[in-house]
Amino acid sequence: MKEYGIPWVPILDENFILPDTVEELLQTATGKSVVDGGMREGLVLRSKDGSKSFKAVSNEYLLKYHG
Repeated sequence: MKEYGIPWVPILDENFILPDTVEELLQTATGKSVVDGGMREGLVLRSKDGSKSFKAVSNEYLLKYHG
């Protein structure tokens, strides 16, 4: 990606295990961005083979910017 100037989000954990509840996942999605230190929008979760993905959006981010 870098070679072609294509931006990407950093990989935080290649072995992430989904929490038992959606509420726990959304709590994990809330935090500081490793990109700029600001409020994190959420997390993108992708299967190792890239065939499945979804985004967990932080409730705090939604309230601040879309509430």
